[in-house]
Amino acid sequence: MPDRHPVTRYSDLSIALHWLMLGLIALTYAFTELRVLFERGTPERDFMRQAHFSCGLTVLGLALVRLVARWFGGTPAIHPPLPAWQRRAARLSHALLYAFMIGMPLLALAMMGLRGDEVIFFGIELPPLLAEDKDLGKQLRGWHGDIGRAVYALIALHAAAAIYHHRIRGDDTLRHMLPGRP
Repeated sequence: MPDRHPVTRYSDLSIALHWLMLGLIALTYAFTELRVLFERGTPERDFMRQAHFSCGLTVLGLALVRLVARWFGGTPAIHPPLPAWQRRAARLSHALLYAFMIGMPLLALAMMGLRGDEVIFFGIELPPLLAEDKDLGKQLRGWHGDIGRAVYALIALHAAAAIYHHRIRGDDTLRHMLPGRP
């Protein structure tokens, strides 16, 4: 791990990425939820599908950048310090969020290749990751949907924890991630 002095807040890059990724994840979910407003095979539904995919892949790229920024920028200590069980819960929830932000787009890439679907990222066709296997592609599509629905709860837990820390516990957890704060 890089040698560094204790940090009092996340880096500007980490903060910007956090809030940008929140917006992108919300858009990704919105595109998949709103697609049902359009009939299959229509340009509008195809747009929703491609926008969902493009936003998801962008989240993957930004999650990797964010991990590097976190590695080099450090993680500020929380004051007052957390009980051990809350530290463990926070580590677990963050690991699950990163697994989601990295794993879901990779799962989608695999699923699309297996199904023989075009893989288009903001208008650019990407090569499939895997050879076609429609049965496995169908299974991965189910997993992708199930995990996506389950992560609603994880995102709600993350937001509720931030509010709990700020409003009830009164520690500086949320302030570490707010933009424009010294």
